[in-house]
Amino acid sequence: MKTSSVTGLVAEESNFHRGGIATMLQLQFDFENVIQVSDETNLRKELEKTSRLDLIVVDLSVLGANQKEALQALKRKNPRARVVVFTPSSNRRQMLELFAGGANGVIPSDTTGSELFRAFEIVQSGGVYVPYTLRHDAFVQSTSAQQLLSGLTDRQKEVLFLLSQGYPNKIIARKLGISPSTVKVHVHALFRALGVHTRMGAVAALNARVAASPPRVEVEEEMLV
Repeated sequence: MKTSSVTGLVAEESNFHRGGIATMLQLQFDFENVIQVSDETNLRKELEKTSRLDLIVVDLSVLGANQKEALQALKRKNPRARVVVFTPSSNRRQMLELFAGGANGVIPSDTTGSELFRAFEIVQSGGVYVPYTLRHDAFVQSTSAQQLLSGLTDRQKEVLFLLSQGYPNKIIARKLGISPSTVKVHVHALFRALGVHTRMGAVAALNARVAASPPRVEVEEEMLV
């Protein structure tokens, strides 16, 4: 899928991984320019020079000691940029902290192939990429989750499930056969129920509550277009 985004930044210690991501962005997502840096110092320098980035891809090791504050600083400097974080850890709490800091996607470092492409496609489509471990851990039994779900309509539960998968509104609308404006109404109702104001906040809140078993919704692993 081609997107309108043209400028990206990849901050990654590994030359191989950094070059691979940059090449994918240029060939598969039509980025005209991808800046590459290998450490925190050069990341800071580039961010001082460039304030109109469309996408920032950063490895956890490059963010420094306080990852959440570093992410928030990235978002303040480049408010229009989507931010993707690669992490070697599958620690649930750490991943939720990254979402709370403003990440639009958290990708385990061993993610490859079609799942890696899918992650960037979701982010570039306006969604939030949630790693496999969080997508599946998000729907287990808990009292608070049962209370939340009991107050939702069946349609809101369907939207909630797809939202937890990271899908943007237009894809949720297509999967459920409803209009994007109707999805937007349901999403805002879910935000109120969760006590959040953004999709990233919803992802974090969903996982913090560990929501109950998902509603029966067909979610085929299709190519997002």
